Amino acid sequence: MSNSFAWEKEYKRTWENSTSINKKEKLLYQKHEFNDKKKGVIRHVHIIIDCSYSIDKTDYLPSFRTNFSKSLEKFIPKFYEENPISALSFSLVNEVVLKYTTEPNFSIKDFLSTKGEGNFSLLNALNSSFEILKNKNFCKEIIVITSSLMIRDPDSYSEIIDFIKKIGVKIFIISMCGELMIYKEITKLSGGRLYVPLDLDHFDYILDCLTLPNENNFSTTNMIQLGFPSVIEEVGVCSCHNEMNQEGYECPVCKTYICNLPVGCPICETQLVSAINISKSFHHLFPLSEFILDSNGKCFTCGNRSYSKCPKCDLFYCEECDNFVHENLQFCYGCQK
Repeated sequence: MSNSFAWEKEYKRTWENSTSINKKEKLLYQKHEFNDKKKGVIRHVHIIIDCSYSIDKTDYLPSFRTNFSKSLEKFIPKFYEENPISALSFSLVNEVVLKYTTEPNFSIKDFLSTKGEGNFSLLNALNSSFEILKNKNFCKEIIVITSSLMIRDPDSYSEIIDFIKKIGVKIFIISMCGELMIYKEITKLSGGRLYVPLDLDHFDYILDCLTLPNENNFSTTNMIQLGFPSVIEEVGVCSCHNEMNQEGYECPVCKTYICNLPVGCPICETQLVSAINISKSFHHLFPLSEFILDSNGKCFTCGNRSYSKCPKCDLFYCEECDNFVHENLQFCYGCQK
């Protein structure tokens, strides 16, 4: 028995050492299901973050604000890794839109530094998002991250529900504090989904799932003009950031000087990409199928007892190697030989 009283013991930051999911369970927890349905790989995902008084609540220690910042810091680079030819934008909302950005390289911690006050208006947040997304030919998605159990809206949702169907936007809501009927109805009508995280690990897992392209259930498809710009090794001012650069790219349509790829040309709005960007998005269209469970062999890579077998080349994999092949490589060693 310890000699010190509870109030004399060292302060422990227990929220930073979550033990709710052990390593093996987490590996299975994060495994994505095989899905070869039509997907939209050119996406514009707009993320709405609730910045009402509830963002500073301590239900998830130390606060929702701190945990949103940490989780989104991991989400942003992974999103661009999985979706190199897609766009990501953010808005900070309480009863009105407080901040908005489309910059790929920005500090999410600074973005979330605004003081939380007032109530959250889902209606105003969605209306502002539709203005951002309505003229885009990309697959449109909205992710709402909220910690409010009460919303204050200036009008009814009848008109906005019709507009959701008209512009074909999917809405995903991550409600940190529980399910609301209006959240459930809007996500269901748009073809999205409502998530209520069990803990911070589950919240990170949900964000990981949302980095992957969703099924495209709309019957109509749009042709999107892509441009493959040539490299220019000369000093110039880029039209996307108005900054001086030693080298850049030239838009094949309007000859505009830009500094990096992928990007939408600020002059002619052509989506400018490289061949590498296209190839990185390719595996979402033709994903690696699930392996057959088989424990009667040895893993091809590490020699451990097998967990599964490729149905095409009969190569054995252990559980960890199976997960690595499906989550990271997206191809089978044996089938590539």
